[in-house]
Amino acid sequence: MKLPPLLTTLSNAALEAKLRFVIQQDPFWREQLAQLDGARCKIILTDIGFKRVIQFGPNNLHLLAPFTDAEVSLTTRCIHLAKLGDAQQTQAAIDEGHFFIQGDSAVFTRITNYYRNLDIDWQHQLAQVLPNPLPYHISSAATLSTTAIKQTLNKLQQSYQFWVQNEHHGQ
Repeated sequence: MKLPPLLTTLSNAALEAKLRFVIQQDPFWREQLAQLDGARCKIILTDIGFKRVIQFGPNNLHLLAPFTDAEVSLTTRCIHLAKLGDAQQTQAAIDEGHFFIQGDSAVFTRITNYYRNLDIDWQHQLAQVLPNPLPYHISSAATLSTTAIKQTLNKLQQSYQFWVQNEHHGQ
């Protein structure tokens, strides 16, 4: 699926704005981000045709053109991005060929460790703009939804693995 250039530009700008918003919400993230200062990671999402280099700065990040040099490159599909949040799932995705990494694996490890430490206090952020008790309810619903989605994905993955194992034994 290839998006027209204008939509690609607009979607990249929107994504960059959202990422910057998230980073600005927590001083801890900004401290962690400073440790990645100058690191560049090329992300290629084959299923949606997304190709950009993410450059980490001391206080922010930037999405750069895909032909920009990067220390490391990750090629995958959108559905596998959630696996970056867990070290075991990341390694399994590499072993199974869902993540294709080129370049400096140490930079990839630094970036994924940074990603795994991200933990915004959404309830606090929502409390600044919404009346009580809405932030608590929204935050609770989001947590429950995230947990349910993770459990469902794990069950689907287990079912798929069971099916694959039985298909190979049945032949």
